[in-house]
Amino acid sequence: MILSLGCRVGGRAAESERTFILGEPTKEQEWFYTTAQQAQEIGTAGLVAGATCASADDRALDFIRDAGMGPYCLHRVGHGMGVMFHEPPWVEGGDDTILVPGMVCSSEPALYVPGLGGFRLADTVLVTQDGPESLTQFPRKLDEIIIV
Repeated sequence: MILSLGCRVGGRAAESERTFILGEPTKEQEWFYTTAQQAQEIGTAGLVAGATCASADDRALDFIRDAGMGPYCLHRVGHGMGVMFHEPPWVEGGDDTILVPGMVCSSEPALYVPGLGGFRLADTVLVTQDGPESLTQFPRKLDEIIIV
């Protein structure tokens, strides 16, 4: 089950998405969730001042492809957020926008597996001079997203 939340804070858009697993997860669910979680961490880590949007996308999606899960990844790592929930720059291949401190982007690579489900984590991330700062604090560890 994927829960998607969006809101406005001080006139700015923010979003968060999390996958929840009902009951004890299977090994397959654990594998897909863990891969999506790691890809999201890599995507977030790539949101560094001076880097391009494309480089953050490339890092996370290369990880997914290297794990053999390319066919299950249906979209980019993320997008800019401001007045609108989805606005430029696009954190995707081909967007050579240079990230600068103060930009806010989403980090949300996901896996969608036919017959099994979706595995998605999305955070709102502030680009700072010292590195990315996730503004989303909702739990993400596997044992925190299981609903028994």
